Amino acid sequence: MSESVYLWSAVFFVLTVGLLALPFYPAWQEWRHPVDALALTLKTARPHQGLPTSPQVRLVPGVATPPVVSASVRILANAGSQFQKLMAPTIALGSADTERRSPHHERPCTSLMTLPHAQPWGDRGWRIQGNCHIADAQQVTGPLVVMGSLTLGADCVVEGDVKAHGPVQVGPHSRIHGALFSEQAIALHEDAQVQGPVVSEVRVDLDPGVVIGRLERPSTLSAPQLVAQAGAVVHGSAWASQSGRVV
Repeated sequence: MSESVYLWSAVFFVLTVGLLALPFYPAWQEWRHPVDALALTLKTARPHQGLPTSPQVRLVPGVATPPVVSASVRILANAGSQFQKLMAPTIALGSADTERRSPHHERPCTSLMTLPHAQPWGDRGWRIQGNCHIADAQQVTGPLVVMGSLTLGADCVVEGDVKAHGPVQVGPHSRIHGALFSEQAIALHEDAQVQGPVVSEVRVDLDPGVVIGRLERPSTLSAPQLVAQAGAVVHGSAWASQSGRVV
């Protein structure tokens, strides 16, 4: 057998072995350097350039406020400042004193068993055709739906959500243990409290001492126009789609 035949046989043998071994190369590489043993690279995300990252932010009059302002602890919106959307565990509107309260008084409440022009609705709730006026120091259990306007007297308690198609007036020291919605304006008077979201399709006015939400359970205040007097507090977010201001 000639020398060239041996040479071509050797070349053929090497190529055959190489082609057979090639599919096993990835497995051999994984065995030598396991990918699972390598540290994963975590990319550090850049903070949103439009959102402040400081624990506390102060808004002052005469200084342009970004569309969205957030803080990890508290926002202080001084009197005269304007805003669109604020987000923080505590939003102090017009005053840094978030503990402002008038002398506390537990006025006994009378449980209302029925309401004029009311029909049972939902889980122990009421649906009222027309306007509704609830006198001072009354307690309502269950959700409340009012087809007209709603006037809630002083020192009242509503154990549930409230929805009205007309304007809403919540008297001083009254408490709503739920959400408050209205297709018209909402006015929360001195030291009133709403634990759930407060939403109006027109405007919300906050008197001194009004509290929306709780520190341990944040809520939302939302309306095209928001007007707050010094001493009102929101835990969560306050969003004015058109204009928000502290007077």
